[in-house]
Amino acid sequence: MLVRYPLHANQHAYLAGRSTDTALHNLVSKIERAVPVRGKQYALGVFLNIEGAFNNASSGSLLNVLRSKRVSNTVIDWIKSMLSTRIARATSGDTSLL
Repeated sequence: MLVRYPLHANQHAYLAGRSTDTALHNLVSKIERAVPVRGKQYALGVFLNIEGAFNNASSGSLLNVLRSKRVSNTVIDWIKSMLSTRIARATSGDTSLL
């Protein structure tokens, strides 16, 4: 899949040698390059935080995206199984909840 659909160059999570620090460094570098030179360049930042975006996405919509990317049915079935059979557990001391 990564050969057909490689990760975006700005992907920083889950990659060795990349982190929030490298993401911030890249952003600051772009802003510094846009510091006005004779008043002809600008920097505009827009930041968006969609709280719970992944947690609130339906499994159907996620599976549809996988299909649109032509992910193999075997992988889609595996992901569908993982999404539909999740069990949340919480433990505090001697108390456990499912």
